[in-house]
Amino acid sequence: MRMVLLALATTLVVIAPAHARECLFVADQRGGVIYEYSLSGKNLGAFASGLAAPSWLATDASGNIYVTEYNAARVDKFSPSGAPLLTIPTLYTPGGLAVGSDGSIYVAHYDGGAVSHYSPAGTDLGIFASPGGGGTDFIRFDANDNLYVVDWSGGTVHAFGPAGEDLGRVITAPSGAEGMAFDSRGNIYLANDPLNLVEQYNPSGSDLGKFVSLGQPAGSTTGPYGIDFDRRGNLYVAEFSGSIHKVSPMGVDLGVFASDGLVHPRDVVVAHCRRTIRSL
Repeated sequence: MRMVLLALATTLVVIAPAHARECLFVADQRGGVIYEYSLSGKNLGAFASGLAAPSWLATDASGNIYVTEYNAARVDKFSPSGAPLLTIPTLYTPGGLAVGSDGSIYVAHYDGGAVSHYSPAGTDLGIFASPGGGGTDFIRFDANDNLYVVDWSGGTVHAFGPAGEDLGRVITAPSGAEGMAFDSRGNIYLANDPLNLVEQYNPSGSDLGKFVSLGQPAGSTTGPYGIDFDRRGNLYVAEFSGSIHKVSPMGVDLGVFASDGLVHPRDVVVAHCRRTIRSL
């Protein structure tokens, strides 16, 4: 009887409600799958599969997951449990996406300098911003609902206010800028694929220097691409060669966080875990 009670007590300790934990979601572009990982690096399986080159991810305050399917020219929305909720067809090749505080959806035109705006129900509300350049890639909102847009061809980052007003060019970075994320202080982080590093900028766009180098020579084809922070300030970096790196808040590369099951991971997002998890 004592052993049964001990086993029960242990179970209560290791099981937590899904909303109480963060997990990492990874868009594997070549594999056609969104994987879910615990923040200890355990592969929790496919969150969604059979996708046509899932490339960019976003989440909202309710924990829904959004993804652009590059080869199918559409955006999908999934509930926190993985149930399909919405599909938005696009008339252009979709790039990065972001979700506003009101649930509106913003999608970059990968091969053109524009960002489209959709209602939470998927209604096309037209062009929100036109930063120009050769192609818009990753887009992210800051804490003030300003939208930052990366031009992958020119290495620039433009900012737009909540109503679409052009706040100007914030950053001019080396060509090849890809993923973007904000830390809790509003600093901006840009992943650079050709240089194989993540650069850090203050909120006004001043270059604070290299945050982390991922140990490969410049010009290699390992990535990095998508990046995102967890609540503790750890940074997760998708490397297109097939792995996710974890970086400490101080910029120390902690090595490969996950690689099992991955072919060509393109983007990552930290969001609420889908399920009750044991032994994280």
